[in-house]
Amino acid sequence: MYKQVDNLELMTVNSCIKEKTNEDIVYSFKNLFDLDEIQQIQDAFSFAMGVASIITDIDGTPLTKPSNSCSLCFNVIRKTEKGLKNCKLCESIIGRTKKDGPQIKKCFAGGLTDGAASIIVNDKHVANWFIGQVLTSEYSVDHMLAYADEIGADRDLFIKELNKVKCMPKEEFAHICESLFLITQLLSTLAVKNVAQNEEISKRKIAEGKIKVLNSELEDKILKRTAELQEMNRVLEEKVHKEVQMQERLQKYQLLAENTNDAMFFLDKKGNILETNVAATRIYGYSHEEFSLMNMSDLRYPDSSLNTIKQMNLIYINGKIYETVHFLKDRTAIDVEVSLQGTLWKNQKVFLGIVRNITERKRTDEKILYLSYHDQLTGLYNRRFYDEELKKIDKNRNLPITVAVGDVNGLKLINDTFGHAAGDELLKKVAEVIKKSCRKTDIVARLGGDEFVILLPKTDSSETEKIIKRIKNQALNEKADLFDISISFGYETKNSESENIHEIIKKAERYMYRKKLFESQNMKGNTINTIIDTLHKNNKLEELHCSRVADVCEKMGMALDLSEDQIMELKTVGLLHDIGKIAIDESVLHKPQKLTDYEWKEIKRHSEIGYRILSTADGMSDIAECVLYHHERWDGRGYPIGLKGDKIPLMSRIVSIIDAYDAMTSDRSYRYALPENVALEELEKNAGTQFDSKLVRVFIEKVLKKLA
Repeated sequence: MYKQVDNLELMTVNSCIKEKTNEDIVYSFKNLFDLDEIQQIQDAFSFAMGVASIITDIDGTPLTKPSNSCSLCFNVIRKTEKGLKNCKLCESIIGRTKKDGPQIKKCFAGGLTDGAASIIVNDKHVANWFIGQVLTSEYSVDHMLAYADEIGADRDLFIKELNKVKCMPKEEFAHICESLFLITQLLSTLAVKNVAQNEEISKRKIAEGKIKVLNSELEDKILKRTAELQEMNRVLEEKVHKEVQMQERLQKYQLLAENTNDAMFFLDKKGNILETNVAATRIYGYSHEEFSLMNMSDLRYPDSSLNTIKQMNLIYINGKIYETVHFLKDRTAIDVEVSLQGTLWKNQKVFLGIVRNITERKRTDEKILYLSYHDQLTGLYNRRFYDEELKKIDKNRNLPITVAVGDVNGLKLINDTFGHAAGDELLKKVAEVIKKSCRKTDIVARLGGDEFVILLPKTDSSETEKIIKRIKNQALNEKADLFDISISFGYETKNSESENIHEIIKKAERYMYRKKLFESQNMKGNTINTIIDTLHKNNKLEELHCSRVADVCEKMGMALDLSEDQIMELKTVGLLHDIGKIAIDESVLHKPQKLTDYEWKEIKRHSEIGYRILSTADGMSDIAECVLYHHERWDGRGYPIGLKGDKIPLMSRIVSIIDAYDAMTSDRSYRYALPENVALEELEKNAGTQFDSKLVRVFIEKVLKKLA
């Protein structure tokens, strides 16, 4: 709220105040208060009380903008020359200094009432706060209209604006003026405190300035005396400092030499070892005494001593860093990086050798290089190596060049059914078979997924056929876990320089895909049989359950007068309806306790997995679809997609009933078999909701009675 001034202005103003009497001091309202904040207070007061308001200097100069101004006064009366003159005269009268309360006067308009409160600082009148332009109960319309005529105002406009003027009881306006007076008193009091505070700050600044001068003089004296003392001791201190530095450097060098992981040697110009650090004894296994009897060449190959001496003569001035192989005391070879630099020690030319063991780094580099050119899963070359090698092989000297492209059959089915770990085992086995059947000069690479390629330089079609035949025969004798190995191959041979190697590769791929159309289906069929065998081998109860469901499905088909083909298909669906359980964890399938939500979701996946397995086999798409939907419900609340009513395939509806009946009447991991009458009651109870009611009736009346 109060005006902040800088230190220089503050010191100047207050020093003038100090020299003047109270009567001589002149205060300025705008220097004492922040006019923006005063404006906010004025606006808030004016709109809260419903009165016009403005603060002026004692000479009538506005300090704030008018708040809630009366349009009668500003837009009518003050627009006339006489009216404006009368208003200013009225303001000068009501704005006279008054310390004991507010001024309340009627203006010359004859009805508008105004009030004012003096803002006084240290008995100095610095501003007036005017409010008013309201009508009290004593005003006379006729008198005010007469005044309008007197000042020459338009009567109609005068009456229009008069109707907008705020009216209030005289007592209420008096209370508002009293409130205004209290506010101005508070402003006056706070301004006085602010002036006193500024005076105190000014005095403190003056005192601080004097202290600063004294401190500066004292510092000059101290600096002068200190300089004299420093000069007296400089020579002695420099000498001591240099000696200390030398000792510290020697200690640091000693610590550095003794604690580094690198071996350090002092050598003479013939390579004889003069001194070693602790790391050298730790790395090589020799003692300091043993090293003192050795030459640097003793750590290298036996025939390299002359080379070492020649190198040392050449590198004395410029130094040298090189890699070589050293032998430990137990004759273990290690890769090292040697840094040699010539120096003087006791006026004798010597060499400082720093030897770093880089064996692990070399191994890491070799491993990184290996991984950059090899497939991480199979160990065969990868696409990067294949692309680079293809450019090298594609030369006239290597003609004829054959490119054989291979693709593993059934990999996706195995991945989907048994997981990628089983698929990875198949890929590794395939890589092993191909590698074992090829020549050492052949380039075997895995390009990604289930795709392999063999680059055969100087190999014609006849020789290629023999190699592929060896691979096929080898594959027949191998298995990846439970699965047969099947690889479809296509190849093409480049016989002349004019042929483009990339077109050769495309032809080989097309040939391979044609072969795959025939070979892949056989592989998928074999894989499905393996899946069924594995499922039944691991779960004899499941085998019996599927067999019973298939037999009853056959009888149900007869009861419904289905064709022989439909009955056979229905029986197959019954036999394979749970094939997807091969991918469900055994602990979940055989859990005797209640399944968790997660485990139940896993169980419900078996119908979708079964669908994916069977849909890969040629001619089994309809059976796969029936397996997918055999857990759908007649009311649409089943899974996996919630089919309803007749939209569920007929065979899925039939298997649903027979599967449920057999599950209820046979022992399960979580309970014993239910009595047949209980199972029948459940079927009848859920007919029309879970099951097709017509099929339930046929099953009970025509199938179960015959079975009984």
